[in-house]
Amino acid sequence: MRRFLLTASMLIMGVVATFAQGWQVGEEITGKIGNPSFNEDAIAPWKFDHSTGSTTEKGGLCEIYDGDGADLYQYIELPAGMYRMECQGYYRIGTSWDFDPKTFNTDEWVDRAFIYVQNGKYNIESEEFTPGRLFETPLMPRLYPLHREKIYTDEIKEGWDKSDGEYSNVNGVEGSIWGPCSVEGTLMWFAQNLYAPVSDGNVKYNTVTFFLTEDGYVKVGVRKPEKNSADSWMVTDFKLYYEGEAGEAAELDALSQEIDMYISQLESLRDKNPGLINGKLDDEIQIYYEEYNPSTKEEYTEAKNYLLSLLELANTAVKDVAKLKAAITAAKALNSDNAEFLALIEEAETSVAEEGFVYEEAIHGWDYYAVITTRLNEARLNILKDQPADATGAKDFTALIAYPWFCNPGYEPTWDAENSVWVPNEAVMATSWSTYDDCDGTGSGKAEVVGEDGAVTKEAAPAIADLVKISSDASVVGQWYQQNNGLVIYWNDKLTCAKKWDMPKNDETRRVIAQNLADIPNGFYKLKILAQTWSNDWSAANPCKNHAFMQAGDKEVVSPNLEPGGWWGNDISQWKELETDFIEVTDGTLTIGAFDNGFAAVTGFRLYYYGETPNFQALLQPEVEKAQTAAAALRFKGDQLAVNAMLAEIPAEVTDKETYLAASETLKNANDYISKANDIANNFNAPDNFATLAGSFDDGSAEAEFLGTAMIAAIEFGEGDNDTYEMADGINKQYTAYKQYVDYRQSIANFLTDPTVAPTVQEQNAYLAQNFATVEKIDEFMLALGTKYNIAKFATEGIDKATLDNPIEITSLLANPSFKEGPSTGWTVDGSGVATVNEYGNDEETHRPEVAELWNRGAFTFYQVVAGLPAGTYELRARATYRDGSGVGVNEVNAYNNAGGEENWENHNAVLFAKCNEGEQTSYVKAIESLKSTQNSFTRVTTGGTWEEDGTYTVEKVSFLAGTIAEEDQSEGITWTSVNEGSYPMDTKLTFNHINEDTGEDESVTYYYPASMQGFHMVCKNDPTAFNNSVQIFLSEAGNLEIGIRKNEGKSGDWVIMEDFQLFYLGTEAPVSVKEIENAGGVKATVSEVYSVSGARQNGLQKGINIVKYSDGTTRKVFVK
Repeated sequence: MRRFLLTASMLIMGVVATFAQGWQVGEEITGKIGNPSFNEDAIAPWKFDHSTGSTTEKGGLCEIYDGDGADLYQYIELPAGMYRMECQGYYRIGTSWDFDPKTFNTDEWVDRAFIYVQNGKYNIESEEFTPGRLFETPLMPRLYPLHREKIYTDEIKEGWDKSDGEYSNVNGVEGSIWGPCSVEGTLMWFAQNLYAPVSDGNVKYNTVTFFLTEDGYVKVGVRKPEKNSADSWMVTDFKLYYEGEAGEAAELDALSQEIDMYISQLESLRDKNPGLINGKLDDEIQIYYEEYNPSTKEEYTEAKNYLLSLLELANTAVKDVAKLKAAITAAKALNSDNAEFLALIEEAETSVAEEGFVYEEAIHGWDYYAVITTRLNEARLNILKDQPADATGAKDFTALIAYPWFCNPGYEPTWDAENSVWVPNEAVMATSWSTYDDCDGTGSGKAEVVGEDGAVTKEAAPAIADLVKISSDASVVGQWYQQNNGLVIYWNDKLTCAKKWDMPKNDETRRVIAQNLADIPNGFYKLKILAQTWSNDWSAANPCKNHAFMQAGDKEVVSPNLEPGGWWGNDISQWKELETDFIEVTDGTLTIGAFDNGFAAVTGFRLYYYGETPNFQALLQPEVEKAQTAAAALRFKGDQLAVNAMLAEIPAEVTDKETYLAASETLKNANDYISKANDIANNFNAPDNFATLAGSFDDGSAEAEFLGTAMIAAIEFGEGDNDTYEMADGINKQYTAYKQYVDYRQSIANFLTDPTVAPTVQEQNAYLAQNFATVEKIDEFMLALGTKYNIAKFATEGIDKATLDNPIEITSLLANPSFKEGPSTGWTVDGSGVATVNEYGNDEETHRPEVAELWNRGAFTFYQVVAGLPAGTYELRARATYRDGSGVGVNEVNAYNNAGGEENWENHNAVLFAKCNEGEQTSYVKAIESLKSTQNSFTRVTTGGTWEEDGTYTVEKVSFLAGTIAEEDQSEGITWTSVNEGSYPMDTKLTFNHINEDTGEDESVTYYYPASMQGFHMVCKNDPTAFNNSVQIFLSEAGNLEIGIRKNEGKSGDWVIMEDFQLFYLGTEAPVSVKEIENAGGVKATVSEVYSVSGARQNGLQKGINIVKYSDGTTRKVFVK
């Protein structure tokens, strides 16, 4: 095909342009761009706009991960002229291990990230920018180079994010190619000049040509107008070149290049799409060559607009083809024998076939696919609506859902109505997808085949689910999509399904799989699905949340929660059914799906239609009867009466939508009540627990007597009209309080007859023998008894000799102060899950936990309460450190040193605290930067072993610092792994360079900072002065003391680690801080209260201004430096 284009570049060839500043054509002027390779500590003068996502903005590149509407830019001032800007970089369209290579490999690639320049008007003072013409080209796809070698390998940090990814059969290329998967890896690829600009004909990446017709500012950078889930870009090394004067010829040249690009895109669409799209584009491109030969700006603009309109029509037709294919699949799923309908399906299949479709310009317009899709969908809906309804008025509209069982048509299970079970498809049963690696995420699993020699091999399975796709685009219609990734098509317990493995804790984010339905009849719908869920960590604090849902407009219905099931055993009964309530569709659109907060597997989506005017009474009556039956089976009489009263509000006849909706809400409330009542009733063990506890004491003992009283009260509960589950839950809590109280009494048994303690014990025995005490009353008894016990115990241990200068240790009052019983026993964490420990937190001699950590958490309070302490001064001590990010570096240490310590360091974010009713005292936890260790804290650590029956520990795996253990010293039977200095779990190694300006001598120093739990533990063990923290508090009267560590806000990757809490008593004298107040300003009266300037009560002086009230009624301001 002959080309008639005369590019504008021919008009300016041979022009030797020298700009007024002396620039030559082709001269690099990158100095105009600030921080072009992101080697500065700050990102300036670049700016970063993004509503979501995380960034890396220094160290040699800039990255945005999962960012929505991301824009990296700066403004530069340039004279009028032609320019070319380039960068080194790439775009990854999704997760590096699956979505990105699959998309690149299947011609589904979409350019979503661009290097760009935008003309406009920029006010440097107000920083307001009025955008003008936009010039942009795509960033290079991550796998575009088809690189054959692995570049980044780190044996110590091997893993998906620490080494290059390997991909097979990309774009038909045999063998493996590699691509970077991390920031570290990308920097190594950039260092080898990969992802450099490409300009080969119409293929252009990482380079953009632009012009200014007058002097002014331009906005330059990289942008991603929309995100694809888990996508990212990485860019660096921006360069700018002067390309000559910008006259009309330059603008014509730019227009010519745009036209060439659009023609290339049209030709690509023509060649990839058979049938109508191929025929129409072939005609239209030929018409363009015959009718357009632009030479003026107006002619180029007209030609460009013509090509853009063609692109819009062609791209719409491509989308229409996808919709038509989905409609064909859905139509065939009806298995209808209607001849007219079958003929329409055949016509539709022919129109999208690779061969057989005859394009006729006169009858096949651009909207042909959309028209036949509408005809097919309408015919399908008519067949669905003509089917007979069941007894409740429901019609099965499951056919509206694309791949409801996540398999190709013909592989779905069948329903055995006689036995009320699903019967799996035999072909599916013959396939085994037993591990994640056996499923590539699109359903093409592998079957186990046993050879003649008995060897088991994996071969490609039948095409059971290869048509099923899970998109990340929530705007698609008639196709499954997911949010937050992680889903794969899988085989589980005899059914195909969508499944994922991630198990987040306390995460409200919905991991959604959903499908948008359009052009469906208005009216009422219900959804049923089959689901499974499982986790090691379901708890009251982290309940399972696995639901089916539907959304129509601003309305949503959600199924009841799915209870966690057991581990898989190829048992189809593991699948449990979830069912939503009704939802009304008023605009022909509906979204169906499922969400969860942990492990989940879902399948068997079934949609039922009840028309626009359902038989509301027929729908409601079975549910009311079911609730009445459930109410009669409730354990407590008060609950039965409460539910029956609720059900009595439902009218005997429900004939209209409003009454039905109100009745449904009442029924929902009744069922919620039943569910809660059963949950509590099933766990109402207080009668048995009291009986067991009472039986553990001798007859005639005080404990047996008062526990008997409580037991009788618990046994008699449930028969009264007012006895409900809420009261039963309270009785369970009463038992817990009694058990704690009795356990505490036993723990101090030697003191129960002490003259100080005995009167309190006798008084409490008398009360409990006659009364079933509330939780509050038991707490009151615990405090009173604890106070008397502590006074008596202090007397036996010489506590009366304690003074501010002579602290007496009372750590024995703390529960698990050194974490020898694990990281959470005796301790509570509010706000961020339990504390943890791993093998790096074990002592090398005892192999027992010695530390506790909270890593990468939000704000939290880690604490325990010491009850019943007498008045006086107490000091809490702990070995602890706070790291203000994912690692420690030279810059962080210098910032800490320059601040002068914790008090002035801007990142102090964790405090050691002691708190009583009168107030709280805190001190900043020592920063990890405060350490000045000149050697590694340890050289070896056990990473695996077994506890034997005799209580001994057998070491099986050891990691050691390279060069510290000779080969002949490595014991047999143990796996020895060499770890380089500075690599996890060994200490971080930092060198601080310094040359003495006077002598010229190198005075650089190297320090080591713990990077693991073992490192922290060994620092504390080797250096008694390291990471010591303390805080004092004064109790003016007996009471409880809450002690622990608090982190005030979350910071990505930060770390709080601690061990060896200690508690000391310093006598009855007030601490120095209180005495300082009393002596301030020569006031003779004693202090009554201390407040901050904001009005918060304090337990002693704090830095800054304090408001002090004295016993004589005066108030003064006291300033503490």
